[in-house]
Amino acid sequence: MSIELEKIVPTSKQIESLFNQLKSRNHSISHETVPSFEQHAQFVRNNPYRAWFLILKEGVPVANVYVQNDNSVGINNDDSLNNEELSLLLQLLFNRLKPLEPIPSLRYKNFFFNVSVSNTPLQQRLEKLGLQASQISYIVV
Repeated sequence: MSIELEKIVPTSKQIESLFNQLKSRNHSISHETVPSFEQHAQFVRNNPYRAWFLILKEGVPVANVYVQNDNSVGINNDDSLNNEELSLLLQLLFNRLKPLEPIPSLRYKNFFFNVSVSNTPLQQRLEKLGLQASQISYIVV
């Protein structure tokens, strides 16, 4: 089993791969409809994340993971990874990055994961890996 992280630079190949992953998502937090390819490409070029990686499985991009400046982590297309691969992914990510220093009421001291409320499989897998749920967010509609 081979899991690798490829830093988003971005190249045109990475932009296309991320767009294909975006279109195939089963769970989403940030948007209700898929943006146009041009909107997506602009977003990727602006890279709003502290770190962003394609997750390669046997050399093929299957998912992506990002870390924001508040120490939050998001995994997209996580259903393409089994429990062992998810554990390896977290090891690779945490060996590469350390959480930013905490800021009371602004930034938690450790990494934490944003997971769609509908993504109960990922919630269960993270709990099996020893992570603990801490909050549920509600949006105003």
